[in-house]
Amino acid sequence: MKKSFFLILIIAIAGCNPDNPEAIKSKLINLKEKQMVINNKITMLERELEKDSVQINSEKAVTVKIDELNFEEFNHFILISGNVDAEKHVFVSPEINGQIEKIYVSEGEKVKKGALLISLNTKVIMSNIEEVKTGLELARKVFNKQHELWEQNIGSEIEYLNAKNAKESSENRLKTLKTQLEMARIRAPFAGFIEKISGKEGEMASPGKPILEIVNLSEMKIYADVSEKYLANINEGDTTIVRFPSLPGIEIEVPVYRTGNVIDRNSRTFTIELKINNPDNQLKPNLMATVMLNDFSKDSALVVSSGIIKKDIQGSYLYVAVNNGEWIIAQKKHISTGLSYKDKTLITGGVKNGDKVIIAGYTEVSDGVKINVK
Repeated sequence: MKKSFFLILIIAIAGCNPDNPEAIKSKLINLKEKQMVINNKITMLERELEKDSVQINSEKAVTVKIDELNFEEFNHFILISGNVDAEKHVFVSPEINGQIEKIYVSEGEKVKKGALLISLNTKVIMSNIEEVKTGLELARKVFNKQHELWEQNIGSEIEYLNAKNAKESSENRLKTLKTQLEMARIRAPFAGFIEKISGKEGEMASPGKPILEIVNLSEMKIYADVSEKYLANINEGDTTIVRFPSLPGIEIEVPVYRTGNVIDRNSRTFTIELKINNPDNQLKPNLMATVMLNDFSKDSALVVSSGIIKKDIQGSYLYVAVNNGEWIIAQKKHISTGLSYKDKTLITGGVKNGDKVIIAGYTEVSDGVKINVK
């Protein structure tokens, strides 16, 4: 329309007498006034078209999917790292000094409780035993003789007591040497596997110096450090779920066996202990574990997918489907939320049981928009 107007303007100007400038100016002013009127009409018509377009769009329903809110169980877990250890896992060292005479086992071998593992050289002990036996034999003869005389009121009491003391001292000395002889034979304190042998035949062994490592894998335990902020939420007997990053096929439900009584002043954590059976010997000492602790539970909770919750300046909100009497519309509802776990969020206020929450298409709607529920 504007192009046609300018074409008419050019023709009109061209048709004017070039020798009469006043006439040209007059026609130009007249045409500009007409142009202004036409432009105003164009603007008004465009606005009318925009209103019609908005009205048409607003009447078009947005297709959404809804889910009715119902009370359900909600559990929240915290995830912490733990470390596996064996209930029976020791480093064996001798109780007496001595030279390693023979090693009877090899690394990786399975042994029974009491099995002979290592023997120390016992020549000196055996020699002392023979010497004490000889002295004990004489001491017993002297004591028996003194005892007979004492029964007959012959001899002094001091002679009788000396003979008795000599006999008992020799007996005690022999008992001690026999105990030392048994200590020279290092036996398995429990059934298990020989993990490592650090001693060698011919080397000297001494108390406190480990020469062998033995472990039983049937009964294991897990230690994990938990932040002190969860102290009030975790108790003995609480159920945990244990997984092992290196063994993805294993998941075990285990109760908390013990909670620590001391807060570490540096890490601000306390220790929990779990006990687990290990029938297939798959779990090994020092294996890393992840422990899921249930720190919050609610039997009747309103829970929604975390992804449908949006935020504005007033806080968190979501959309619910409501019937306004004419059609179904989306209604914006501000909510208060609690804990979230695995893309599920606990709703503590703003909606109620039975509300129909929009779970698909919620990004396409606004408050009051007509919707089509599929």
